[in-house]
Amino acid sequence: MQEKICRAIESDEYLEFEYDHHRRVVRPLILFKSKDERLSIGGPQVDGTSESGNMAYWRTFNLEKISSIEVVTGPSTVAGSDKVMPDTVEKYDPNSDKYEEVICAKEISEL
Repeated sequence: MQEKICRAIESDEYLEFEYDHHRRVVRPLILFKSKDERLSIGGPQVDGTSESGNMAYWRTFNLEKISSIEVVTGPSTVAGSDKVMPDTVEKYDPNSDKYEEVICAKEISEL
């Protein structure tokens, strides 16, 4: 699963998966190990649903809760912008100390 996620990050593709009984489509920007040793994906959710009923821009997804993960073609535009949702650059810092270990990540300059 990690290789599939890193390939999607490197090639700017999207991931579709089930998470907490909801279908999600995410533009993965980082795969990391958190301070509590959990592997997670960070990135904007661009389609699907969530428990809250709202599709938040930036989300973190614990790999242990993900099932049926597939690489998919994402939308050409999201929220009126070209793949970069309004808060993506604001909330994304691959050098943040919240990431214990970065497995693979998009550089901010690549957004």
